[in-house]
Formats: sequence, C-alpha cells, structure tokens
Amino acid sequence: MYIVGCQSYYKPSVQKYFVQKMEESDFMVLDFPLVSFEDYFDQPSQKELDVLKTIKKLNILLYLPGKHQLGKTNKESQIVNQILKSQDYESLMSIHNNSFHVGLMVDISDNKINEALIQFHQEDVVFGLVRVLGKNIEPEKILPLFAQLNTTNFQDLMGNSIGDDDQNVISNLLNTIKLGTPVEGAFRAAL
Repeated sequence: MYIVGCQSYYKPSVQKYFVQKMEESDFMVLDFPLVSFEDYFDQPSQKELDVLKTIKKLNILLYLPGKHQLGKTNKESQIVNQILKSQDYESLMSIHNNSFHVGLMVDISDNKINEALIQFHQEDVVFGLVRVLGKNIEPEKILPLFAQLNTTNFQDLMGNSIGDDDQNVISNLLNTIKLGTPVEGAFRAAL
C-alpha cells in the first residue's frame, strides 16, 4: 500500500507540470476565476452563458521562448503529450491555422467532465496550456465559446501579465480557434 502511494505521488500530472513551471522564469502562469467572464464577449447568447456557468476557473500557462531557446516549445509540447498519455485524458479536437496548432482534451476519469485542457503550440513562438476547471463541462462547446471571445477584452483581462509583442500570440490563438481548420478525423462527439 505504501509503495502504491509513493508511485502515485511521483507520477507526472498536468497539475504537477503547472506547479513545476511556475518556478521557472521563462514560464508565465495565470489563474482566472470566472466570476464575470461574460464581460469578455460581445453580446453573449443564452447558450454561451449556459456554457460559462459550468466553468469556474481558467489556469493558463504560457511559454514564450527567447531567441536563445529555439526548439524548447517542441520539447515542452512533447513533455505534456507524454503526461497526457499516462493520464486519463482523451483528445476531442485538433485544429490548425498555418503553423499554429490547438488541441482540446478532457479528463475522462469520472463520468462527468470537470476538467478540459486546451494545448496550443507554434514552433519557437509559443507553447501553452489552458486548464478549464468547472462542473459538468460540455467540452464540445468550449472551443466554439472561446471563438466568441472579444480579443481586445481578453487581452485586457490578462492585463500587464503579457507584453505588447506577446499580445499577437493571444490574437493568433483566438484566430486559430475562430478560423482554424479541424485536423481530419480529430473531432469526436463528446462523451
């Protein structure tokens, strides 16, 4: 029993990855409770408001490499992919727009989905994760919901956490979600 407990303690997880990266100066971790998240949409519909009610918090991890760190975005993406393979995450959707890739995964350890993960990556530009935490989340509605975000308002939400140059990364992420092409065979109906 003790050995099993120790093994699960050292088993990699998305949450442990976030905590580890918080200590690295090259990474930015932002937590957003979604008390009034509807303010970041232009006239949200009732369906969008209903989806928002299931989401309680966003944890955002961003890695924006410097010129001397080429290749590290790919390395971080591979690390997270290995963690996800060892956990109870299932890929629901993958989209791309030019060289920007976005994937949506859900934690399927319970019958009800209380966590979804958006992973995004553009080689040598950005690597990021968004943990969407809530209760009875409808994952198939998350990316369409994010596609409706007002980019300027969302950047204001992030405030001084990101620099002017980095705001283009957020715009590219949201544009990929809005305009990107689903990778063939990557979308699956939600559980």
